[in-house]
Amino acid sequence: MEEQLAPYRVPVSMGVDLWGVPVNAMDPLLLEAWLPSEERARLPVHPANRLRSLVGRALVRGILAERLGKSPESFTLSHGRQGKPYLSEQPWHFNLAHSGDYVLFAVAQQPLGVDLEQVVPARFRPTLLERIATSQELAWVGRDVQRFFRLWCAKEACLKRLGLGIAQLSRVCLQLDGDIFIATVDGHTLEGQWLTFAENYIGAVCI
Repeated sequence: MEEQLAPYRVPVSMGVDLWGVPVNAMDPLLLEAWLPSEERARLPVHPANRLRSLVGRALVRGILAERLGKSPESFTLSHGRQGKPYLSEQPWHFNLAHSGDYVLFAVAQQPLGVDLEQVVPARFRPTLLERIATSQELAWVGRDVQRFFRLWCAKEACLKRLGLGIAQLSRVCLQLDGDIFIATVDGHTLEGQWLTFAENYIGAVCI
């Protein structure tokens, strides 16, 4: 599968393999065959949501299967506190995000989190920014829509790295420097990188 996905590899450092895949890039019938029957039964009914969910789940299983030397439908995924899936008793960590017409998937041999946001100017809400940002972050964003989504994306990737829910965004404090960011969350120090791989989309990975 990784050979098929080669055009969608996103360059990133930090020992992470990462792909940004358009949801219409692969055959849905092939992807459904990679899922166990119970996962197929849980796919959303709405066509667009179903396709995003299908592509995401198939990426998880297809790429992990190659690393595990197993067929995609044959291994079990466990789930953490916030529903985050993980492999028990295996060295691989992974995370998944989707927004608009893209799915972002990352895998590494260390815990990680990723987020993906489609930049939609109408979703820039100053009142929301004030609730989640420090004074330094507020000054950095100002009225810049791109920076608002970069901030949100970085904070959510950090929360996903720690297995925390989106309601905790205000607990993430960022030091912002180019394409790299450093985050502190309740005493944890994390490193992250922003990703740009498609027009009007911003991604972030955090380790």
